[in-house]
Amino acid sequence: AADITVTDGSVTMKLQDGAAKCASNHSTDAVLDSGFNVSSITDQGTGTFDTNYTNSFSAATNVYSSTRFDTSTIGFTYILSSTTSSHRVDSAGHAGAMQDKPVSSTVHGDLA
Repeated sequence: AADITVTDGSVTMKLQDGAAKCASNHSTDAVLDSGFNVSSITDQGTGTFDTNYTNSFSAATNVYSSTRFDTSTIGFTYILSSTTSSHRVDSAGHAGAMQDKPVSSTVHGDLA
């Protein structure tokens, strides 16, 4: 498709550049509950999940975000590693111990 551009004053941006190209939401059993451009979720051990893409990115370095959800415990997530075809998310409690919790994540970047 043709590029769609948005102009705000003197700044013009391609709309596709700002859109997430991957999003996932999965529970503790590594089953994809919802998302797009995700072929599967792989459980790599307690609190560690790989999100595998349907369509690869052009580079492994993208803009990632993730969070734990639907949980009453305090904790955090972080992107441990990434390739053009997947990224790994770790989920830990406030004291740093790995925990299996529901996780959602998004990726912004250019598809291959």
